[in-house]
Amino acid sequence: MTAVLLVVSALVGVLAGSLWLRTGDLLLWFQGAAPELVARALDDRVPRVAAALLAGAALALAGSVVQGTVRNPSRSRDCWASRPARAWAR
Repeated sequence: MTAVLLVVSALVGVLAGSLWLRTGDLLLWFQGAAPELVARALDDRVPRVAAALLAGAALALAGSVVQGTVRNPSRSRDCWASRPARAWAR
């Protein structure tokens, strides 16, 4: 489910802007047959979306490493919510 949301948000990030593009425009750009305006828009957007995805992955990894290093109990797999919520659910 997370992977689907990631792909959809990346696709929306590439296609959305002051000039809304269609998925067909993206396919033409991959083939090198896109009109100049579409090609310029995608040449600007694709690196930005790729950088945002890499930055998000790096932050997720850093957060996981920090939580594992300080041995935060909320990092454990059996913890699905905060302590007050767990106490209420029992």
